[in-house]
Amino acid sequence: MSDEAAFLAALKANPVDDTARLVYADWLDENGEPVRAEYLRFVVTTARNEGNLAAATGAERFVGFGVALAEEWRTKVGSRFDLLLTRFWDGDAIQTTRFIRELTGCSFGEARAIIDNLAFRNISQPLLSRISFEAASQVCERVRRWDYFALSIAPSRP
Repeated sequence: MSDEAAFLAALKANPVDDTARLVYADWLDENGEPVRAEYLRFVVTTARNEGNLAAATGAERFVGFGVALAEEWRTKVGSRFDLLLTRFWDGDAIQTTRFIRELTGCSFGEARAIIDNLAFRNISQPLLSRISFEAASQVCERVRRWDYFALSIAPSRP
């Protein structure tokens, strides 16, 4: 197994291991891959921020990496974020349920459970876990014009 394959295997086994990401970034620098190293460090830095990362300063930097780096690699090493449903409006629970089912592929009952947990416990509910920042941002951007719910991006937890 090559060194790079070992780093990828370590991240697959523990997607929230920022130490492995930083060691991998150092290895990439030493092996002439500074852009990939910068991407990994940016993932770690972004994951350490608080609050809704969708509005974080520098979020547009991920778009720049999307042009320079292969999506498959970014997905393997950058899946460090969760997409959360943070709010919905009761009058639009049907639209919210439809969106959750479309996005996650879950059943009607599972989608309703997500909505009920948010409504009655007032706790943000994960819709997608351990995905890349870019994937989460694309969903947020797609639904930004809709008024019946709100999404946020947060670092994945162990």
